[in-house]
Amino acid sequence: MRVLIVTPSLPPRYGGAALAAYRYAERLQARGRSPVLVGPVSAGESAAENLPPYVRVVEIPEYPALRLRSSRLGALARVASIGKRLYTVLSRLGNDCDVVHIFNASSIFTLSAVAVSRARRLPTVLEMSLLGSDDPLALRH
Repeated sequence: MRVLIVTPSLPPRYGGAALAAYRYAERLQARGRSPVLVGPVSAGESAAENLPPYVRVVEIPEYPALRLRSSRLGALARVASIGKRLYTVLSRLGNDCDVVHIFNASSIFTLSAVAVSRARRLPTVLEMSLLGSDDPLALRH
């Protein structure tokens, strides 16, 4: 089984979900499962050197503190840009995977990954880790 893992951040940035995704990829790799870990890196930033070969970096536009109320047009343009880049990556990598496992639904990157993987009709697992900020009720609010 080949798993495409989408994480909200890559080294040198780590959060709880990103660390869980990275460790999950390591466990799958140790079992011979050939995971592919995909995560964002903003323009001008670089991921940590010496990343394992199964880590794929997706360069995305800046998206800190996305505020839909203050500038809806700008926010939608950023979301569309992230979705387009993810669609390209998932189109290339998704044909060889059995499932897309997305960690954390609280970032625009991972929420876009849900939409893109569903649009590509790829089996998708969304693992929520921040009860109260990425669970369905919190997302609805």
